[in-house]
Amino acid sequence: MCGIHSVMKKMVTGTAVVLLGVCLPQPLTAAPSDSMQAASVRLSDGATMYFRLYVPRSYTSEKKYPIVVTLHGVGEIGTDNRIQVDREEITRLWMQDSVQKQYAPFILSPQSPDNHGWADGSGSASTPDVGVVKIIDSLVKTYSIDTTRLYVAGLSMGGAGTWGLVKSYPNKFAAVIPCAGAMGWNPDFTVDMIDGENTAKTPYWAFHGTADDIVLPLYSRRIDTAVIRAGFPVVHYTSSAMMRNPTGISDDSLWKAVSGGAPYLYSEITGGDHKAGWMEAWYHPMIIQWLFSKSKVNRETVFTWPPPGTDATPAVVAYRMERTPPAVFRVEMGTIAWKGVAELPATMELYSVKGALLMRKTVFSREGRLSDYSLASGTYILSASAQQWRQCIPFIVGIAGR
Repeated sequence: MCGIHSVMKKMVTGTAVVLLGVCLPQPLTAAPSDSMQAASVRLSDGATMYFRLYVPRSYTSEKKYPIVVTLHGVGEIGTDNRIQVDREEITRLWMQDSVQKQYAPFILSPQSPDNHGWADGSGSASTPDVGVVKIIDSLVKTYSIDTTRLYVAGLSMGGAGTWGLVKSYPNKFAAVIPCAGAMGWNPDFTVDMIDGENTAKTPYWAFHGTADDIVLPLYSRRIDTAVIRAGFPVVHYTSSAMMRNPTGISDDSLWKAVSGGAPYLYSEITGGDHKAGWMEAWYHPMIIQWLFSKSKVNRETVFTWPPPGTDATPAVVAYRMERTPPAVFRVEMGTIAWKGVAELPATMELYSVKGALLMRKTVFSREGRLSDYSLASGTYILSASAQQWRQCIPFIVGIAGR
């Protein structure tokens, strides 16, 4: 489906963006790229980068729409402006009728030109990555796009590009899905070189196969480690292909984390190869709702449940993601003390960093103490939920040694 603008020229900081799409009815057998406008942009180094744009059928300037950027792998580099959409299912996922009916996202599918790639050895945004941001900024001036709901999903080299955008534009994107990607592939690149606090400004759900011998899973694991070291909770989920045989955390617990607003998730596929890292993501039954439940307002991540759809009234914000909750919590010698809890009754839950529930307690007082001296020294996740408002504010706590 073509958008209302079949031809558009827009100048953005000296960069020309030209949409070349023609609105024509497409047969049922048409490739996904046939439902998108063709376009190109001149990069800062003079190269031309082509891209496809999907404009929702329901588009009207009276509403605001999210946009999902899809970043392809190394096998789709080129200039044909089709293969990045048609070869893998990364674009089809967001184009399917059920997603369009519920959330109606724009879809931007750029194609990295020959001799270019997403991100670089340092993990920063590459020239094409920067070009993607310029395209987004241009589209925002042309269409009614919600700048609080900009999303990125990438596979393999595109997963690296997704991390590059996270590193270089920490306050721009509401959430990302990096699959089988790396933040820096220089052999000397280490966990200590990853700014975990800066990375955590963008919610992510990362996927990787444990048997990936093309992009080693250690790349995703060290990002995970850096974020945890910075004091942010990461929910871990491990399973065989297609979410079977989960270990560490169950499907039910994963759903509770997703619907509770978990901002950082890392899924590994036991025995999964390179491609399993993204096939798991595109077929995951929770990934769409997780993504669209996130927005970025004034550099702050906001979680809304259920995710706002096309016909939704202004959504009630479940919570704003904060490292310091509104109530005051202290942890010392295995004792959790709280004061100033506004909504009662409230539920306190303590999790390990791998997502295992260690303690749950419903409290009916605005201040009090919970003690569990069986806890070892370490890092844990404390979740405080106000039942009537479904508020959940996860943050890291340290249990001091006894």
